[in-house]
Amino acid sequence: MSVSGSEIDVSFEATATLATSQYLAVKLDASNPFKVVIADANAKVVGILQNKPAAGETAIVRVAGVSKHVMGEASMTPGDLVTATSAGKGEQVDAAGEFSYGMLLSNADADDVASILVYQSIAHASDA
Repeated sequence: MSVSGSEIDVSFEATATLATSQYLAVKLDASNPFKVVIADANAKVVGILQNKPAAGETAIVRVAGVSKHVMGEASMTPGDLVTATSAGKGEQVDAAGEFSYGMLLSNADADDVASILVYQSIAHASDA
């Protein structure tokens, strides 16, 4: 199955090397305006990294639309809301107050590269 549509990518600067971080969630670097770092658990994710930049290079971040994303949890199914793990991977929102930044469009297990619909990060009441 193919999914396509209007995607929105935004360019930021990579604070540190993100050469091995393609398709992981990123957040804004609180210490450096307009720069991104790998998201940690339940971070306010700005989007999904689309390339492999070195430190100081342009990081292309998918902030809306369909994106590939590395998952960090087993047995995920289409429709699951996604939040970040401590390593920037996606996992199911399962507790009140977690920030959701996307919806899974395909089945996925841990370390799979799955398709998600990326949207603005929102605090979710609960999906448990």
